[in-house]
Formats: sequence, C-alpha cells, structure tokens
Amino acid sequence: SADRMDIMEIKGETDGSVETVEFIVLPESVKIIGEKAFAESEKLRQVRATGVETIDTSAFMLCESLESIEGNNIKNIGSYAFYGCPVLKYIDFSKAEKIESCAFESALSITSVVSDTLSDVSGTAFRESGIRIVDVPNMKKIDVSTFYGCELLEKVNAPLVTAINNDAFNGCSALIEINAENLESVGRYSFLNCSSLEEINFPKLKDFGGLGLETS
Repeated sequence: SADRMDIMEIKGETDGSVETVEFIVLPESVKIIGEKAFAESEKLRQVRATGVETIDTSAFMLCESLESIEGNNIKNIGSYAFYGCPVLKYIDFSKAEKIESCAFESALSITSVVSDTLSDVSGTAFRESGIRIVDVPNMKKIDVSTFYGCELLEKVNAPLVTAINNDAFNGCSALIEINAENLESVGRYSFLNCSSLEEINFPKLKDFGGLGLETS
C-alpha cells in the first residue's frame, strides 16, 4: 500500500530533483539504490538507508558534500559508487561482500575498511583514497591497484590472501604493517614506494613479479 511505502529500488538519475536536499531517509523496503540515483547531488550530506543491500554503479558519484551512509545491511557496492566523494567519512562495511572498481577512488575521508564478510574487491576500488586501516580476514586476493596511492594507509590484515596483484599497494608510503601469512604470489610493483615498510614476512611466497617486493 502507499501508506507502507513498499518501494524496492531507487532507479535512475534524479534529474536534479534532490539537488538542494541535504538529508535523505529511505524506506526500510528499499533494497537497491540504482545507477546514478543520486550522482552529483552537490548538497547531499547524509543518507539513512537501513534496508539497502546494493548500491549500484555511480549511485553517489561526485557527491561533494556527502558525509555518511547509515545502514548496516550493505552487501554490494558498484563501480564508481562513491567516486569523488571527498568528505565521506562513514559507511558500514560489516556485511559487505563485493566492492567493484573505483567505488571509493578519491574518497579522501574514508579511513577504514573492516569486514569479516568482504571477499570480492575489484582493482582500483580504493585507489588514492584516505584509507588508513584495512582488516579483511575473508579476502583471498588483493587486485590490481586496489590501494594504489593510498598515502595514509598504515596497517593491513588479510591473513587468507594468497595473491597480491600488480601495483596493489604502490605509493602507500605510510604502510608499516601487513599481515598476509598465506600469500603465495606478488605482482609487479605491488609495494613500490612503500618507504615506511621495513619488514616483509611472507613465509609461503612462491612467485613475485619484477620489483614486486621493492619498497622504494
């Protein structure tokens, strides 16, 4: 019924209809925020999305004032979903399963990714973001350039990761600690310009690309 507002998905671009809105509360029934749904909403600061499970491609791209997404059921985050959101500080990753490419690229205020469920992160997902701590005990692979240029990243806990691909941590100049005890392969330039990383201990390492373990 209309009273219950059983809307399942916010689809398509909003055509500027929310360009002056600062705070949005979505009904619990909304499970999907569709492609470009709130892209370039310049004044949008907060979104309450307690029922949302999927945030689609470019949904909040270039929302320059967006500070937080409230909702602890988010499982899937599409490519470019939060690309260019410089003041986004909070999003709950606790139930996240999949994050696609460039989802948080240039999201300079995001400081941590902590999730026991996150297993699939595409390349460049956090490229040049403000991430400081990564705690992803269920991930098996860190893809190409996932954390490239994350100059504030200090600690990574990824005990099940077996592969770190090309440029994954290239330019992470503050990185001081990485736990990847099951790591078997390292791609080219994976740790290039990681000038603060004094010790690397990968007891199961079998294969590493050129300059894969060069830190400067």
